[in-house]
Amino acid sequence: MHKKCLRRRGADATLLCMTGSNPAPTAAPTASNATIIEAIVRMRCVAATYNRAPVVLAPHILYTRNGALHIDAITVTRDGLPPREPKMGTFKLDGLGPIDLTDQAFTVSPIYDPAAARYGDGPRFEVQLDDRRAAA
Repeated sequence: MHKKCLRRRGADATLLCMTGSNPAPTAAPTASNATIIEAIVRMRCVAATYNRAPVVLAPHILYTRNGALHIDAITVTRDGLPPREPKMGTFKLDGLGPIDLTDQAFTVSPIYDPAAARYGDGPRFEVQLDDRRAAA
């Protein structure tokens, strides 16, 4: 056994290596997807970790690009502070830490363009613009 490896005893006997080659445990992707979808439907912000910093995001769209799920969201706060200017950011879903739904509501940003070419014509889940909500 390698010097930097430990064997966990018990029913789930696994080998833990501290070389950095083992990925950190993450939440199940389906739980993250469901949380993001609920946030988009209810127009609620989500709290997560991105680049080891806590962020609050207002997700506007969930879509697939290059075989991976991404969200485009407005950053409401990063490290507890609001950004200098509102901007739509793209976040790879599996790059976000634990995602939790918050009670903080958001409105659809005028920055969001649902017709943007980067969303392609694949499946996507997005906020409804105010005029479509009123018609429903």
